[in-house]
Amino acid sequence: MRFLFLRCVCFLLLACGLALPATVAAEDYQQASSRLQRGVFYYHYLNDDYQPALNTLNAWQAEQAGTAGESELTVMKAGLLISLGLYRDAETLFHSLHSQTAPGDAWFYLARAWLAAGSYGAVADCAARALNSETAAAEHRLNPAYTAEAQFMLITALAHADRVEDARTLLQQMPDDDLWSGYARYNLLIALIRNYAPRPDIDRLSDEAVYFMPATEEGRALRDRVLLVSGIYALDNGQPQQAAKRLSQVGLESPLAAPALLQYGWALSAQLRYRDAMQPWRVLQQQYQPFHPAVLESLLAVPHALELLNATSQSLHTYEFVEQRLQTMLAQLERFNNPQRIAEWLTPWLAAQPPVHGWQSGVPSTAEADADISRTLQALLDNADFNDRAGQLRELIAMHNHLQQQRGHLDLWDRLLQQRRQYLTTLAGQQTFDRLLQRQQQLSQQLGNMRQALQAEDNKIFAYASAADQQNIQHLQAIVPRINYLQSINSPTRDLAAYKERWRRMRGLQLWQIYEHKPARQWAAKSTYWQLETDISALEEQLAHTRTALSWADRSWQGFPRQVAEARSRAEQLSQRLERLQQQQQAVLLQQVQTHLTSLQQRVTDYLAQTRLAVARLYDDALQQSLMQENVSQADAGAAHD
Repeated sequence: MRFLFLRCVCFLLLACGLALPATVAAEDYQQASSRLQRGVFYYHYLNDDYQPALNTLNAWQAEQAGTAGESELTVMKAGLLISLGLYRDAETLFHSLHSQTAPGDAWFYLARAWLAAGSYGAVADCAARALNSETAAAEHRLNPAYTAEAQFMLITALAHADRVEDARTLLQQMPDDDLWSGYARYNLLIALIRNYAPRPDIDRLSDEAVYFMPATEEGRALRDRVLLVSGIYALDNGQPQQAAKRLSQVGLESPLAAPALLQYGWALSAQLRYRDAMQPWRVLQQQYQPFHPAVLESLLAVPHALELLNATSQSLHTYEFVEQRLQTMLAQLERFNNPQRIAEWLTPWLAAQPPVHGWQSGVPSTAEADADISRTLQALLDNADFNDRAGQLRELIAMHNHLQQQRGHLDLWDRLLQQRRQYLTTLAGQQTFDRLLQRQQQLSQQLGNMRQALQAEDNKIFAYASAADQQNIQHLQAIVPRINYLQSINSPTRDLAAYKERWRRMRGLQLWQIYEHKPARQWAAKSTYWQLETDISALEEQLAHTRTALSWADRSWQGFPRQVAEARSRAEQLSQRLERLQQQQQAVLLQQVQTHLTSLQQRVTDYLAQTRLAVARLYDDALQQSLMQENVSQADAGAAHD
């Protein structure tokens, strides 16, 4: 009974499952497919692999056309276009989104893309939409992990628009010890300084940013940036003590240590602490490369401080040492400022840069560039415009390499086409087909003859008898008539009836053997017939394939050589265009490098001129002082003589 009950339950469950409408299964499939495509898109997008993300988004958008989730796809497509550098298309698509609603995460990603592009008005709009999604449905709300970053982006946009009070109000809603709050305070601090806000407000915001900064590596880097900006601001506003206090807190391992050491020395110098001021400048000269702007300025600052201390001899010797050092640097710049030398440096430097997009972004290459030129051009390598142009050149190089690879594939197709044609010519396909056709005709005729023979054998009395059996039967049949004929000619001396009967019995035995072996012989004959029929069928199939192959051998390649030639021509044209663009972009980079080196030469030349003027001035002061002392001595000697 229990087994019967379980069977009934299973039957009812199966019946209920079969009773579900087909639309439910279709909806589940569409939802699963949509979730899968959504996951694949965000995987590629968040890994900066934008081309596969765009392909996935197009397929996903085609499937979600006319549904409620289409707005999310439109918002993410705008962000993807920004990431691909298609700013005009992104702006056109973005302006069409004002009346649409989308999930908060989508608006957040779009705000992040606009922030990277520097469009702060769009950042404010998208970040506000992302934060306002908290009142929407649960599936459309902003991820709580993104709330602080969205608030930071909105504060940054407001600060850039000089809406300081609105940014302050929003900053009060953020956690004090969050890293995004630190970034927001820093951007608000820059806006206050730019708008000449009251000094107490700037000092209070600086203190808050330093105090609440989290004790992480990124937090320490941001803290150093806040200290540097607030220290320079205090120094410019006549607060050298406060500036020195803030600048001294910048870490020596920080990327901002060089300008902080320079300004810290000037802050001490403003307090008439000249000996203390020389210490950070000497540390700066020892730890950083000589062409750093802060190092160049500190080279003249040290002898200037010695001169203010009335250490004239030490100041003069320091000026002379600085003069020799600047001359060496100037000779090095003249050696570097060579187009051929710059081109030799630029190629391996570009190869050493990590890719911008894709899963390998940030992975350094094994190629090495000239370290001396790289150190000299450190300020240029930190320039955003130079890096953008270098990235464009790397993309052009990657496109050219990919095009060269495709041209190699086209060459392989052309070579394969020639090999196939040569192989078909070597095979002599038509002659082989004629031989196979002749062989098929012979086998077909042989099969017809065998069919007729089998039909004739079925109609025979002694069917499927061998040639020996037929010959024996003929002999046995002829013996009795011959005996009768002999009896009619001569009178026999004995009775031959027994002999006749014996021969008749022998013939019966022979006939019995024939009938006994008939099934086996019949099966062997029919098997041979069937095998021949199978061979003929296989041969006919081979003939059909051969006929099709011969008919398509030439037609299948018709137009393909032309298509390969056209593709190679287009690839050649694109390659030439890419080479021209690559040369133009490389010329622009070379010009930027030369301009930067020329500006360095001018700066070093100016410092060298100031150094020489200082040396000449010190020598002149010493000479004037010596002449004055000599005149005084002569006057004293004359007065004593009188």
